[in-house]
Amino acid sequence: MLYASRAKLKKPNAAVSDADADAALKIDDELFKVYKARGMAKGMLGLWEDAARDLHMARKFDFDEEATVMLKKVKSNRKKIIEHRLKYEKLHKARELTKAEIERLRKMKV
Repeated sequence: MLYASRAKLKKPNAAVSDADADAALKIDDELFKVYKARGMAKGMLGLWEDAARDLHMARKFDFDEEATVMLKKVKSNRKKIIEHRLKYEKLHKARELTKAEIERLRKMKV
């Protein structure tokens, strides 16, 4: 399978951007190796949320030690990314409220 070979050759960009995986999954969405290879490649690229999704699907269909190890690493990084995103969403909302308050005060002075 060309797709899995690219992932194993440490060419994750080619593996992730390649349509081979999508085509294979359209034929049989239970192809464990496709999910595993794509999840591993996305993990190498730091696409933690996508990697976690694919590796979870791989484990759902067939247990694999390598996928399990990578999934643990990915979940840890995914959690950090989600926490970081939530923190900055809160800061952004607070900043928007502050801008709105300043604008309201300006209108009151006029």
